Amino acid sequence: VFHYHAVNQPLQRFSTPKLYHENLIQLKEFVKRILNPSSTYHYSSGDIQLLNLPRLYSPDFLKGLTFPLYEGSVQVNFWFGGSNVTAYTHYDTSHNLHFVVEGKKKFILFPPSLHDKLLLHSCLHPLYRQTQLDVLNNTLLQEIVVTPLILDVWPNEVLYIPPYWFHCVITIEPSISLNVWTDSQDFNLMEQVLNSPIPFEEKWNIDTLMRSAKLFINS
Repeated sequence: VFHYHAVNQPLQRFSTPKLYHENLIQLKEFVKRILNPSSTYHYSSGDIQLLNLPRLYSPDFLKGLTFPLYEGSVQVNFWFGGSNVTAYTHYDTSHNLHFVVEGKKKFILFPPSLHDKLLLHSCLHPLYRQTQLDVLNNTLLQEIVVTPLILDVWPNEVLYIPPYWFHCVITIEPSISLNVWTDSQDFNLMEQVLNSPIPFEEKWNIDTLMRSAKLFINS
């Protein structure tokens, strides 16, 4: 897991205010809203099974849909959004296949090797997988010597985003998309490490525990 820490910068608050409103509306009304330009950004996403489309979607469709060298869980999601809806730059721990059904999307991508330049939130922050940088500010990116990979994805095109790649997604025009997440080896290995018991002995005294904890954390 990437993380950013600055000694002289206090942690941001752990609870972040919602900058959006959630409403329950019919799909027909939602589509009508995203097709009509306004100052309000409309967006919806979730597991495709929430759409209750038995004729178009079946769990059998996912059989064998895994990536090489690892067989894990697979999740298919839908993404509906109006123009200019933006997903802030973040990384996912899964393999990601993003298929645009209708509309157009712009993807701004950064490799994992640039994580130390992207000013991530603290690993203790709720948004720890997001960068604090405005990647749409070209001047700022030039200052930190970062060059993104920018791709436009059109209907019937599929973009593969590897695990831990940073990506900002901008809906250029009203769009409907599907994506498939499947577990990565890196993530599962990390889960195993984090769930492993700490190699300390109950009989150790406090000095030994403190020295061992420091060595364990720094290793």
